[in-house]
Amino acid sequence: MLDLTFFNQDQVAVDNWHTHLEHKALDHTPISYQAWPKTGTHQEHKGYNWKNTNWARVAELLPGPEEVNIQDKQDFNYLYHVILRALRIGTPTRRVSKWSRPWWNPDLAEMRRIKNTTFRHFRAGRTDKHTYHRIRNAYL
Repeated sequence: MLDLTFFNQDQVAVDNWHTHLEHKALDHTPISYQAWPKTGTHQEHKGYNWKNTNWARVAELLPGPEEVNIQDKQDFNYLYHVILRALRIGTPTRRVSKWSRPWWNPDLAEMRRIKNTTFRHFRAGRTDKHTYHRIRNAYL
């Protein structure tokens, strides 16, 4: 079995490589090293903030049904790019920085909202303890 580590040498500093030959029970020689981001590096990803899409603006930029006539691949590609352009114009970008949670998604946000609502209901006596714990554990 081969274990690999991939990293961007421009953004990650790696130092102190060591082989650990004292681990005789293993079928391979473990290697350890220190890795840390180089100072001043900052990864930024621009994605789309779909929650804030101006759908009215997107609809204005799209052709009407009577204008759509797909006869061949070129027509399809043109329409595809028209749709992408409308979405880019109507949807603001979001910025994900090094402090953002890259694994966070809308499903987790909805689960968190449900958990918090259930907790408020539990504190007010409108939900029983078992229901709150089930929802909390599903979120966690």
